[in-house]
Amino acid sequence: MFHICGIGNAVTDYNCAVSDEFLEQHSISKGGMTLVDKDTITKICNACSRDSLLVMAGGSVANSLVAAASLGASSYFVGLRGNDKAGNAFFDDMHSHNIDVLDATDTDNHTSLCLTLVTPDAQRSMCVYLGASLELSCHHINQDIVTNSIVTLIEGYILDTNKGYSITNQAISYAHNAKRLIALSLSDLFLVQRHRNHILDWIHNAMIDILIGNEDEMAHLCQVEDKKSIIDTVNAFPCKTIAITQGDKGSTIIHNKKTYTSKAIMIDKLVDTTAAGDYYCAGFMYGLTQEYPMQKVLNIATQCASEIIKHRGTRIPYPLKIQL
Repeated sequence: MFHICGIGNAVTDYNCAVSDEFLEQHSISKGGMTLVDKDTITKICNACSRDSLLVMAGGSVANSLVAAASLGASSYFVGLRGNDKAGNAFFDDMHSHNIDVLDATDTDNHTSLCLTLVTPDAQRSMCVYLGASLELSCHHINQDIVTNSIVTLIEGYILDTNKGYSITNQAISYAHNAKRLIALSLSDLFLVQRHRNHILDWIHNAMIDILIGNEDEMAHLCQVEDKKSIIDTVNAFPCKTIAITQGDKGSTIIHNKKTYTSKAIMIDKLVDTTAAGDYYCAGFMYGLTQEYPMQKVLNIATQCASEIIKHRGTRIPYPLKIQL
C-alpha cells in the first residue's frame, strides 16, 4: 500500500539566478513555462552563469513526492526517463528518498530537462525540454499500484505529453474502480489555457476528486478575475476538495463545500518560489492521507511551502519538520 502514486515528468532541473533583461533577451515569458527543443534549452543553459547554476533531480510531482516522503508518506513515481546519465541520476535520487520508481527508460530520447530562471523578485520562469517524458504511455500505468494507493496525483504538465489525455483517463479509471482518489495539479496558467476544455470535462464529469492550483491558474480555468468569483465558480465543481494557493496572501481549501483558510507564514527572506506549489501539494497530500482534519491539512501544506521558498532550487537540505 502506498499513500501516494505520482504521475509526472522525470526531469533534471537546472536552476539559475538571472536578470529580467536575460529573460527578455531569450524571449522567455516571465512567471510561466515555455516548451522548447533540446538545442534551445542547451543554448540558454550555456548563456547562464556557471557560478549560479544548480543541478538536481526534479519535476513537479517528483518534488512533491520527495517532500511528502520527508514527512513520512510512502510513494510510487510513474514517469519515463532517458537511458542516460541524467536518467540514472534521477532514478538514484528518488530511491535515496525511499520513493519507488517505475523502472522504464526511453532509449530514443534524452531525459527531460527543466531550466528554471529566478529573477531578483524570486519569481521563477521555466524552459522545458520534455524529451523522454513525451513517450510515457498507458502501458506504463500499473493498475495494482494505482489501486493500492490512497491517492493518485497527476501533474498538469503530463497533459503536454503525447499520450497525456489517455494516461489521465487510464489512471482515473483504475483509481475510481477501486474507490481511490484522483488529484490533479494545474501546474501552470499557460498549460491551463492549452488544456482548459479537457480539464473542465474531467471536473464536470466528477472524474477529479482533488484539484490544486494557484489563484492565477484557477482564474484562467474559471475565466474570472477576482478571488470571490473564483470561489463562487469552483464551489459549483463536483470535486470533493479544491485547494487554491495565493502566494503571500495565504491559501484557501474548499472541502465538501466548506471553506478553510490559512494566512501565509512570514519569512525573513524570500529566495525562490520555484517549488512552492510542489511543497504545498506535498503537505496537502501527506495530511490528507493521514486523515487529519482539513484545517490541520491546510496548516501542514502552508508550512511546507514556507520552508522551500527560503532556498534556491527544489530540494531542502534537511528533513522537513512541521508543527501539528
